[in-house]
Amino acid sequence: SDDPRAVALRDRFVFKLVPMLNPDGVARGHYRTSTKGLNLNRFYDKPTWEDHEAVWSVKQVLMHWSQNRRLLLYVDFHAHANRAGCFFLANRIKGPAQAWNMGYAKLCNVNSPHFDLAGSDFSDLDAAEKECKDGFDKRGSGRVAVFMDCRVCHAYTLECNYNKSRSNNNIYVPTQGLPAWTSCPGLSVKGEVAYDQGSWAQIGECLCVSLLDLYGHNCWSRLPSSKYVSATRCVGAAQLPKARSAALAAAQKHDVEIALFPCQKPSCLQERETSCGKTTCCW
Repeated sequence: SDDPRAVALRDRFVFKLVPMLNPDGVARGHYRTSTKGLNLNRFYDKPTWEDHEAVWSVKQVLMHWSQNRRLLLYVDFHAHANRAGCFFLANRIKGPAQAWNMGYAKLCNVNSPHFDLAGSDFSDLDAAEKECKDGFDKRGSGRVAVFMDCRVCHAYTLECNYNKSRSNNNIYVPTQGLPAWTSCPGLSVKGEVAYDQGSWAQIGECLCVSLLDLYGHNCWSRLPSSKYVSATRCVGAAQLPKARSAALAAAQKHDVEIALFPCQKPSCLQERETSCGKTTCCW
């Protein structure tokens, strides 16, 4: 795309995409399990080449990038048959990393009329140990295992309903200063509506633009027109009071600390939101 935001994203980040992790199972009509009848999203913690080939391969690559401090964001895309809307299943993290974790989700709420922050679930690791209907727990899911093993604060499952949205998103604001051709078709449909390919495509755009808002310089950011005004305030608003943060930490039996990247310093974020001098810059 020639969208200037896409150009900025490609200049700053490397994107790695896996179109489908379960092609053999899907080819046989399975929507959840592999040809061996295994739910692959329960084996990210200890995948094997023999039984979970695709997951094993992806996990090896993710571990390599994380060990080299090059893994910033992991998103596992799922379709949901029951809960309406587009929302995150995410981790609740101990310490300052939680503010960045929640801050990214808040940015998604600003950048898409279809994203449902209120419907998103940030669960602690104790909850991940509870047994699911299939007899497994969530420690083997992608977003929990990648968070635990790769020590990355941005690890999410994005769930998008097959059919429709759940509620109106009143936080979303339109972008300004971009040519009309850059507008995703999914932006024209808002509220409780039946989804189409444009709606799902706009959610994908939202994830990328939110990444640019948080870790790049976005001259066409929606933030100045939003209730947050800036990513700095968005991340700050996600920080828990010290007393509440200490109470949550004490209640969790797991002690997983996330080492923040240099780009996650508040001063670096403020610098990224300084005007670059271009007439099109919103800052």
